[in-house]
Amino acid sequence: MFCRTSSVICCANLYAPRTSRGAKTSTHSTATSTIPGTCEARLDGTGRAWWAGVNDKLTADLKARLEETLKRHEEELCALGEKVRAELVIPACRKHRLTFTSGMGTFFFSKGEHHYGNRDDVECGDAASRALSAAAKATIAPILDLLNEEISHNNYLGYYVTDAS
Repeated sequence: MFCRTSSVICCANLYAPRTSRGAKTSTHSTATSTIPGTCEARLDGTGRAWWAGVNDKLTADLKARLEETLKRHEEELCALGEKVRAELVIPACRKHRLTFTSGMGTFFFSKGEHHYGNRDDVECGDAASRALSAAAKATIAPILDLLNEEISHNNYLGYYVTDAS
């Protein structure tokens, strides 16, 4: 952020103002500056110390706000995970005698020794795929698509759904 005129010291540019010829004026000059989102501040020779205090408070405020936002986000994802578990995963497990496992950075349906973590595992045509009935494939493939939705970088909805059988 830069000052609109060179005759004012602003908080983001704490250098001494320059005269019309480019020479620095006294570093103890006084000016008023407004930073968007903060109060108007009077700067003098101690402007740097003042800015450090404002910066610490602003950083702490923003950190607290971020932590609260992340907490709410996590709570909402856990609630959504419980809803997916109750309305989709448990009925599919009961109907097709499957087990759903989630934890340690992975999630999957299983039947016996075969595991299904995504649509490709269900539809690939190998021995594991053949162990599922067509009805089971039709049921769990869209559920796995939903569970594999990426919420944020390497964070999937399936991580928020707990084990079921």
